Amino acid sequence: MRLQRVFGIVIVCILTLNGSPVSLQADDKGLCVGVKVGAIFSDMDAALSLDRLTLSHDDDTDTRGDVCGGLFATLALNEWFALQPELLYAAKGIDKSERSDGAPISIKLHYIELPVLAKLTIPTHTMLTPSLFVGPALAFNVGARVKPNDIYSVDVSDLVKTVDFGWTFGGGLDFDLAGLRLTLDARYTLGLTDISDIPAELKARFPRSDVDFKNRSIALMVGLGF
Repeated sequence: MRLQRVFGIVIVCILTLNGSPVSLQADDKGLCVGVKVGAIFSDMDAALSLDRLTLSHDDDTDTRGDVCGGLFATLALNEWFALQPELLYAAKGIDKSERSDGAPISIKLHYIELPVLAKLTIPTHTMLTPSLFVGPALAFNVGARVKPNDIYSVDVSDLVKTVDFGWTFGGGLDFDLAGLRLTLDARYTLGLTDISDIPAELKARFPRSDVDFKNRSIALMVGLGF
């Protein structure tokens, strides 16, 4: 059901874009659309308070590496500024190298992300254009699994909120290659929303408990625009 809602939102976004007065053609002045793919390294800012027990941060967890990628559209407003909405898949989570019993554990979260980036492009009047960007990023969780060992994993989607919100900061380089645009970018996404969705009965059992998990990630991507 959650995946159907997210899929519906994505379809609406695509239809809205296709129905806009701006035609997505490679020769449209100031408009570039393309695909990008890369690696993402994620972690969590975690805090857990259960009665008198308090755990904070993630000193005993490891950064999780995975894949990300999707579509982007860059609309140049002038020589210096551009607007860049994106539709991305990103796999996030954490790895814990050792538990008290020595077994590994990992949490993998699947997201469809919709960043809308304000992009500062620095004109060099050459084939190379550096840029800086910042903007809000809305993310929809489409799956969550915990892997307590190397044998099986458990679906915990009901314990993760559907919507996450954060801000994306980064920079990149664009290379103009005979009508094509090769893009390289590095970005940091700071999650601002507690993604945990603790059942009401558990909260009632531990009224003084407090759980707060926020995503954070670094992504390196390469793209090709048309």
